[in-house]
Amino acid sequence: MAWEKVTIHFNETMILGHSRGTMFTVPCAVKFAEGDVITANKKQYQVTSVTDVADRGEVFEIETKEVKDDKPKARRSEADSE
Repeated sequence: MAWEKVTIHFNETMILGHSRGTMFTVPCAVKFAEGDVITANKKQYQVTSVTDVADRGEVFEIETKEVKDDKPKARRSEADSE
């Protein structure tokens, strides 16, 4: 799987980064912590770990898990379809 460029939304901030599955790399401009929720490609991800690559304060490698929307969808009644 190749890395792809993505726009990551975190709080009120948009960050350009790269993703490969549920792993992201971003500049260290924004601090992330375990449990934070980010949005990329219209999906939400919860941060499970953050690593400062090479301990230089330049790039974070963020491991995540996708947040599933398990809410039931409301059914349409026959009256709604008329």
